[in-house]
Amino acid sequence: MMSTNPYDPHHHLDHHQQHWPGAALLLTKDQAEEVKSVWSTAAMVLKGYDAIPMELKILLDRLFAAYHDTLRVERRHRLAQMGWSEEDYARGYKLEDPSGRELSQWTSCSRSLADGVRTFMKFPCTQEIALNMLEEVEARSVLNLRDDDQDSLIEFGQHSPGGSRKRARKKQSRTVPCPEPGCSRMCRSQAELAIHRNSHTKERPFKCPWNSCISAFGDKS
Repeated sequence: MMSTNPYDPHHHLDHHQQHWPGAALLLTKDQAEEVKSVWSTAAMVLKGYDAIPMELKILLDRLFAAYHDTLRVERRHRLAQMGWSEEDYARGYKLEDPSGRELSQWTSCSRSLADGVRTFMKFPCTQEIALNMLEEVEARSVLNLRDDDQDSLIEFGQHSPGGSRKRARKKQSRTVPCPEPGCSRMCRSQAELAIHRNSHTKERPFKCPWNSCISAFGDKS
């Protein structure tokens, strides 16, 4: 009789032999939770969309590579459930819609890029690259603010001795407020905010680098 306990090794053996013949994938409870989180993150990027933003494609590739041995048995099946073939995923966008018509425009993950990147910080294999990407996204947003602020130039009524009118730019705020209710913390960047929010969620994504240590922390310090 097959076990009904999803974390029983025999349960996983029977389950995968039924759906993917020849596969014998044994998962612990923690591994099963990790796999669930990986596919949930993949669905955020893929399900219902036709193209993958470059930054999220890099992060998802890194995630799939880190969990290759655990995911390889069901990867093609899972991608198909989300409407993607292996070929489309490797390309980063679909050539055709579900009815077979050639696509000339694509939709991609509806989250903001910063929020999408931040989702990958919970995985040790993508933490560092996600933090670097958040810094780049923050830097680009500051540059965009500068470009979009041409209309905010204000003129003073006084003239300089040379007769030209002095102009000054309104100072842009470069701080990011924490959105958690009751929290007044102001962060200097999206990356700093992402780390600060671990204090609210109690997540500890940063693992101690020593092999024999199992400690984890909310920030890199």
